[in-house]
Amino acid sequence: MILKDFSRVLLEELDADCPLPGDPSRPVAGLAVDEPLKGWIGRDEAVFTAREALDEDFLENVASFGSPVVVWRSDAAVASAATEKMSALGLALLVLPPTCRCGGCR
Repeated sequence: MILKDFSRVLLEELDADCPLPGDPSRPVAGLAVDEPLKGWIGRDEAVFTAREALDEDFLENVASFGSPVVVWRSDAAVASAATEKMSALGLALLVLPPTCRCGGCR
């Protein structure tokens, strides 16, 4: 699946918001739920998280593994610093409402 199709599913089926679309042609090969374990993310996996904030270290780690997108379950406003960093790293951002239990994110 490519990011364009993955995003469309989350937008249409789960009422996601897309503040940063990323490169629509990038592959999404699987899902990775944010875990405090080494090796929790693989190349081309969409990262699902419910962190309080999208900090720079987390975003750099996600990008270093080749993830195309962060799916953030939150009702917090997306900080402009986070979207700027994600754009520079080539990451897309989809935001799910906190009531959504998709992806098993905590």
